[in-house]
Amino acid sequence: MTLFSPIKDPPVLGNPINPEDDLNAGAVDENEVADAPDAPDRKVKSPDDKIEEIRQRNPTFADAAEGFLNFARERGVSDAYVKSGFRTAERQNYLHRNGFPTKGNDGYKKISPHQQARAIDWSTKDPANRKRMQGLLAAYARKHGLRIPVDEPWHLSGPPPAGVEPSSRLNMRVDAESAPENDLDAGAISDAEPSSNR
Repeated sequence: MTLFSPIKDPPVLGNPINPEDDLNAGAVDENEVADAPDAPDRKVKSPDDKIEEIRQRNPTFADAAEGFLNFARERGVSDAYVKSGFRTAERQNYLHRNGFPTKGNDGYKKISPHQQARAIDWSTKDPANRKRMQGLLAAYARKHGLRIPVDEPWHLSGPPPAGVEPSSRLNMRVDAESAPENDLDAGAISDAEPSSNR
């Protein structure tokens, strides 16, 4: 059974009339992507496989992920699971090229914290539990020094593995390298130029 078919236009995620109907509208479900014929790394993975994949690269963050699962279960959200974990550069690029929300991280020039095994997108099997799970995720993140972007309440990120520079710092350098040196390099017209050149 195919859950995902290759797309040409960006996917419509969530309910456009009432976005509260899908509180994980922007989170990529890697198992849906794995079913696409041209997707890299097509193996469907269990949530445990996804945590193990992170553990191989960033054991500290994998421990934090397991800690959140226990934290959520102890507070009545027993159906929380890893929707998206570690991503290879190829998978990140596939998502970027096929219209999935990647915040401009193409996997090569700009990398995602998922590629550093330091980010997880969480969800719940029962949509009614998602808002509660996201509240618990925020509490857990605060308690353990982890981060959740304001615009992605399902996305938990932590520090990269030892000796690895965070993707956010690497991406800032890429942005700075591609920025013009001054306004004139960007094609802006200087006030010093005669008005006939404008």
